[in-house]
Amino acid sequence: MHQLTKQNSMHFEEGIVHALQAMWQTYNEWQVCMGALIVSIHTELAAYIAHLTLHCKWLAFSKHRDHLLDPETCTRATTT
Repeated sequence: MHQLTKQNSMHFEEGIVHALQAMWQTYNEWQVCMGALIVSIHTELAAYIAHLTLHCKWLAFSKHRDHLLDPETCTRATTT
């Protein structure tokens, strides 16, 4: 009976190790995929922002805020 308990324990531990290895492999695959996706998104976003004029960037930023840095400071005029 003692031998059977040892074997069951060994099989249980092997199952845990295999499950952890499979989980780690799945995580690594996901991380590689997501890492490439994030780099792609950042590259596309950087290219998009690089093509905006400074005036468009300012208008896009300032139109979502009543104030910029200090609530007591009025919004800057967007026309120059």
